[in-house]
Amino acid sequence: MLKVVYYYNHTIKKAPAKESINEIKNEIYKTKIYSFIDYVAENNGKTDGIVAKTIRGHKFFEIRIKISKNLYRIMYFAWQGKYIILLSMFLKKEGKITPQKQIDIAETNYSNFIKYNKFII
Repeated sequence: MLKVVYYYNHTIKKAPAKESINEIKNEIYKTKIYSFIDYVAENNGKTDGIVAKTIRGHKFFEIRIKISKNLYRIMYFAWQGKYIILLSMFLKKEGKITPQKQIDIAETNYSNFIKYNKFII
């Protein structure tokens, strides 16, 4: 099982994925989101493609969470065989592909993590 940690942006002094989860008011939604994160961590970052999928051309994946009509996505990657690094989270519109802007944010966070290795638990 991988330990779940959050990418920490040292410039803005925030962990984007953690901030996004904390902004959700509904505790049931938060519990479900954390259960999906735990499931991916328990499976060493690998799942069946329904819970998480590869983002083509990138070294990170997205956790796919549907709660009611809300589609939450969490960008992540496994690091050093010990950690699952949560890069960012966003609410996606149903029937649409993952917005390029969100992929770019995750790519920037990934690159910054690799460069600085900043994370929080």
